[in-house]
Amino acid sequence: MESDDQPTLTDLPVEIILKILQYLEIRFISDVLSRVNVLFRDIARDNATWKIRIQRRWPGQYPALPPIQPFNWTQACVEREEENKLWRNGGENMLRCTNSTSHYASVDAVLVTDKIIVSGSRDRSINLWSLNAEENMRPVSKHPDAHSGWVWNFSCRDDLLVSGAWDSLIKFWKITPSGMTEARSEAKLKTAVLTTDICENRVVAGTFDNKVIQLDVREENKKMTFYKSHSKPVLKVKMTPRRIYSLSEDSTLVIHDRTAGKRLKKVELPTNLHTLDQPSKSFPLSMDLLGNMIYIGDSSGSLHLMDTTNDSFDVVETYQTGHDGRVTSVVCSYGSYITSSSDGTVRVFQPSRKLELLSKIPVAECGQITSLSYKENVLAAGGSSNTVCVWRKCDDTGSCA
Repeated sequence: MESDDQPTLTDLPVEIILKILQYLEIRFISDVLSRVNVLFRDIARDNATWKIRIQRRWPGQYPALPPIQPFNWTQACVEREEENKLWRNGGENMLRCTNSTSHYASVDAVLVTDKIIVSGSRDRSINLWSLNAEENMRPVSKHPDAHSGWVWNFSCRDDLLVSGAWDSLIKFWKITPSGMTEARSEAKLKTAVLTTDICENRVVAGTFDNKVIQLDVREENKKMTFYKSHSKPVLKVKMTPRRIYSLSEDSTLVIHDRTAGKRLKKVELPTNLHTLDQPSKSFPLSMDLLGNMIYIGDSSGSLHLMDTTNDSFDVVETYQTGHDGRVTSVVCSYGSYITSSSDGTVRVFQPSRKLELLSKIPVAECGQITSLSYKENVLAAGGSSNTVCVWRKCDDTGSCA
């Protein structure tokens, strides 16, 4: 038989090819195998193939709400497979690094950026850490007295870092892998800055005096605007090109329409009744957005799922996370949901409607976990015991050295 007549893999029925591909990682299929020929390219781009693969491996409603179309099932399958591999068995494929000596007070803010990990503390300092953390990690740059009050929160866009603190200042920093410098003049507010977020050139901040502040990083501070839709301190804000979401200790979520410049809706959030462990009503503390979903963590350890489809903003599910303390942070992706708590644990959940637990990770060295940030397979946590804890992905050989 001539070599040109030799059968090839692509001569097999598609059903058999798909069966073979079940044993390969989806990222290899989409990034490498799809470049071999037209057949593999079409298979890699076929949303139905990967939707079925997800349903077979992880039965149940996924995503937790019917997604906004178009939805990239190939990327969703990549994220689920990789997150499950990373975090199974307590994060067996992640290297854990800890430092408890570089800050001398509680670390209340951490942020993983594209270039660096940032931590802020009640000692008023900001430290920068390498993304390639080692077991005995040390800061690559230390900035004592970055603020004159407790450093409470960070947000970032490209190389612009925004920090908020109890000294009533919003500061702007240009960050590099080796350090940071002030990027522009600070913004002075009237009370503590409890939360910030940035979208394009706009910064939004929530304050202790119940206000939401807006400013443009390109303009003078005197052009700042604010609105007041809450009766208690604003604990968390998130901003998109069309909306500003603000959570408050008054147990409400306010949705502000940026285009119209007015409040779109105010939602009363579920609260738990008084108990011995929870002497006052619960209130929301943390929030993350994912597609048409908002996940809100509260002081009783619960997690609430809100549907934003057609601007309904209905709370459609409330979960008991298993945390024995406050849900201080929630980070959502189509591969996993990760929460941290004042009970000193990190929990990783399957990103489905059932919210099944994938891993529980005790972090005793952190004390109470005050803040959590996750990006590109790097997880950072700050703790009340002056601790910064970092997890990063082991290399492809399985080595975490």
